[in-house]
Amino acid sequence: MRSYSGDKINVIDVSTLSEQEQTRMWVDNATPEQRAALHEAVEANKSLAEKLKAQNVEMDNIGGAEQAADGGLTIYVR
Repeated sequence: MRSYSGDKINVIDVSTLSEQEQTRMWVDNATPEQRAALHEAVEANKSLAEKLKAQNVEMDNIGGAEQAADGGLTIYVR
C-alpha cells in the first residue's frame, strides 16, 4: 500500500458483504495492530490518502485492503 500508485480504487462498506463472506470475516477479525499498520501504510502513501479523502473515506474507518491482479485496489471500510 505504501507504494500503490494506481487510479483504480474501489471502496466497499464491509456491512454490505454477507456475514459468511471470507473478506468480511478477515476484516472483522483484524487485530488492532493489523489495523494500525494498515492505517500507517495508507497515511504514508500521500497520493492514495488524498484519493481516499476525496471519496470521503475516513482513515479510521478503513478495515482492510486488497490489491487485485489488474493493479486495482479495494479498500474495505467499517
